[in-house]
Amino acid sequence: ITHNVAVEAEEAVDVLLGRRGLEGSVTIIAALHATEEDFAGIERTIELMRRNLGDRPRVMGANAMYHRAVVRASHNKTLQSAMCQLESELAPIRDTYVGGRAQDEEALEIHERQREAMRTRDLRALAVILDLHYRMLEESFARALHREWDDLFGQVSEQTLRLAAPPVA
Repeated sequence: ITHNVAVEAEEAVDVLLGRRGLEGSVTIIAALHATEEDFAGIERTIELMRRNLGDRPRVMGANAMYHRAVVRASHNKTLQSAMCQLESELAPIRDTYVGGRAQDEEALEIHERQREAMRTRDLRALAVILDLHYRMLEESFARALHREWDDLFGQVSEQTLRLAAPPVA
């Protein structure tokens, strides 16, 4: 049984790393193609989350709606289909996220900052915010495994942030 748990944990790490690649690309494309109507939909999900802080089921529902609104804003059917698959693979991993008012407020702030970076098409800021966004679930998952986040995700995070950094003159 220990082997099976280890295999499942490694598969979950693969899903979370895949999330960084796929969701990051979707979000960049959404930032470049989103309409005012798309941003209004994203804003509605943020307001829904704000009204339900501390209520885990409702916050998780608003979070799912937020992610779907960002994916729709990409206006790319192929990416939307791929994200559906990713979301189904992320569902059991999201159960490691325990929530609580402080974490809900942190997620809300990240969603607001992400929306603003998308609206202004500030892709460097977006990359930094997305890293924070991914880390919330990744850290929760690492704690559930009694592992260090840095051991599981640190190298990929570091390289992503390095790519997002402004060039040195």
